[in-house]
Amino acid sequence: MGAIEDGWLSADATRELQEREIALSHELSDVEHALSVEARAVSHLFAEAGVQFDLLTVVSLRIVNECFEMQVDPVVVLSDFMRRGVLRRAVDLAEETGFGNVEP
Repeated sequence: MGAIEDGWLSADATRELQEREIALSHELSDVEHALSVEARAVSHLFAEAGVQFDLLTVVSLRIVNECFEMQVDPVVVLSDFMRRGVLRRAVDLAEETGFGNVEP
């Protein structure tokens, strides 16, 4: 019996799809948290050095760096993360801890 029968997903296929979506949601939450922690750490360094920056740029550059290391197209990843709201949530998490954009 296939996953699709008369245009409907079987119960097993539906459950598998839901489990994958939940797993992806958890992974994205982990990514958002890790990016926010790193952005906070970088914000401390930049503030001490008197360097102006914004958190979105820091988060985006970190993703680009990982993409180059993994040999993945950073435009595709950044676009997908923007569409999913990952970048905005990572920045929001970092700002909630009291580290926003820093000016020298």
